[in-house]
Amino acid sequence: MEQGREQPFHHAGSEQPANQIITFRTEDGQGVVEQAIEELPQDAFSEPRREWAEREEVDGEELPRPDKIHPVLKAMIDHRPDDREHILIHLLDDVTIPRFPDLVSGEPRGSGANTEVARQTEELTTEITDRRAESYERLSQELAENYEAETLETFWLVKVMLVEMPLSTVPDIAEREDVLYVEPRHSGAAPPQNPNANPLDDVNDGRARIGTDPYFDLGLTDGFIGVLDTGVRFTHELFRRPGRIDFEGDCVNGGATCRVGQINPADDCWNHGTHSAAITSGNDNLRDRYRGVSGVTLDSWKVYPSSFNPTTGACVGSLDNVAVLRAFQNAVSVGDRVILASVPDVGNHLSAISSAADSAFDSGAAILAANGSLGAGAGTVKSPASAHKAIGVGSVDVQTLNQDPWQDLGPAPDDRIKPDIQAPTNTETASNAGDTALIDGFGGTSGACPYVTGAAALVRNFLLNLTRIDSSPAGNVDPGQVYAYMILSGQVRNFNNTTGAGLLVLPNVAGRLAGIVGRVDVRTGQTVSIPYANIGGGFSRLDAAIWWPDLKAIFRGPKDPHSRVDLDLVDPNGLQVDTSTHASSVFQKVQRIGTIAPGTWSLRIRTGTVFNNPPTKPLPVYYAAVAS
Repeated sequence: MEQGREQPFHHAGSEQPANQIITFRTEDGQGVVEQAIEELPQDAFSEPRREWAEREEVDGEELPRPDKIHPVLKAMIDHRPDDREHILIHLLDDVTIPRFPDLVSGEPRGSGANTEVARQTEELTTEITDRRAESYERLSQELAENYEAETLETFWLVKVMLVEMPLSTVPDIAEREDVLYVEPRHSGAAPPQNPNANPLDDVNDGRARIGTDPYFDLGLTDGFIGVLDTGVRFTHELFRRPGRIDFEGDCVNGGATCRVGQINPADDCWNHGTHSAAITSGNDNLRDRYRGVSGVTLDSWKVYPSSFNPTTGACVGSLDNVAVLRAFQNAVSVGDRVILASVPDVGNHLSAISSAADSAFDSGAAILAANGSLGAGAGTVKSPASAHKAIGVGSVDVQTLNQDPWQDLGPAPDDRIKPDIQAPTNTETASNAGDTALIDGFGGTSGACPYVTGAAALVRNFLLNLTRIDSSPAGNVDPGQVYAYMILSGQVRNFNNTTGAGLLVLPNVAGRLAGIVGRVDVRTGQTVSIPYANIGGGFSRLDAAIWWPDLKAIFRGPKDPHSRVDLDLVDPNGLQVDTSTHASSVFQKVQRIGTIAPGTWSLRIRTGTVFNNPPTKPLPVYYAAVAS
């Protein structure tokens, strides 16, 4: 192998092509009436500015060194240092997860074409596993000799080892340079509960708030959504005739595949995953008022135990982080390209499950994660919502649109804005108490996350259709493109660590729109001007946004590297009418409200210092703009 360069993987999927402009127009009641793909002209790119190209250091105040030991694990060490426990060790990674091949759209998983995709995916995961094997073997021996650690399980999606070891040796392991984070298998977190029951509002009210029904009406049902939660009551009427659930995995008891042994994938304890699944993609058997946001098929991956106190009958136990890692791996391998992660944990952006979210993104999946609902104030956003490549979801009340006081807030430990977007909460939806049972109000960020997840699945399918020119079944959309479109849909212009980009309200594809989306690859000190030429007259609002993937959660000193990218909106006369330059964000958002002059507008993307892995690789920046 060439020094410093990772060899490509066999059967890796294709990323979204860079440096293209995808245009679309919709008309009232007609849906998309025009779409096209063009190459971005060469003169759109400036040469890197000399003062940036020659820089070696990053300006800015250094952030405190992130803690490498999970808070629950710290308490365990203090109180019983001589005990042995199951511990997850997250290590610096030497393997970059490739893009995975996508399932063929419109065909069942068992079709000939998708059977071939499954075979290629299995070979890809085997190749990744093989590349990690030597390192895991060496580390297992080293941990046994120096820390009395017995290796129990390793993972291919992330470089994480599950070991059993004395708590007293954890601080020594955390001091190692190759260790990013150390955490307990069981984090102590129960599924988030509803703080504000509201029996007056139903899922159709939530759907109306975020504007998803026009997308649903386009029949955007391709693909699969992975739900990481407490399992689902699969016999509930909202999941049958037509069926909404495919795989039923128990990642707590079912081993690496989540489907071996004495498994119990049902939501028979916590009554949480049934709510999430119903809002995301429940059918309309109990009337339209309880239908979910999308009609996309779900895969359920159970990550919480089903254990009861024999005296009280109450659920006991907590989030199983090993189960979460297994769930992410299985969701990626079976083709879930939108993943709901209702698994908030007090670990930080360096935790194993945050890294798994980042790697799942690299594989091609959009990750939607609840910000958390403890209402503890600034900097309390939970993992994996704090991950570099996940969308953290905040919440507002479905009836009043008031800020949810229980929502955990940003920033992430490396100062990134969180949440990224907000959605309604406190809606009436399915319960595990019976096949037609409902719960009065599913609240907190757990109640909001399914709305954003269903919307992300619809948006992904909508964008995929835009890339299929001349009825071609081919098409490719990266999850970062989905993120940019959703950030554009936020209703807050001056975003912050309470609202993020604000309440998600998708552009109305049943009305008149003119939009562009795409990806550009940029380098340090470069400016890219993207022409936005399909704007005619009669529009009164223009929204645009960019999103980019910062480095995977890798600790490199007191300050994590953060790529700086700014966005300007330029009118047909060359005048800059808005700019977004938030230094702590991985997204920017601009807006123009008032008469939108016909002609060619521009999105001007300006970069400061750009970090990527490897450093010579350009940074992908995803953009979206819609005039309405």
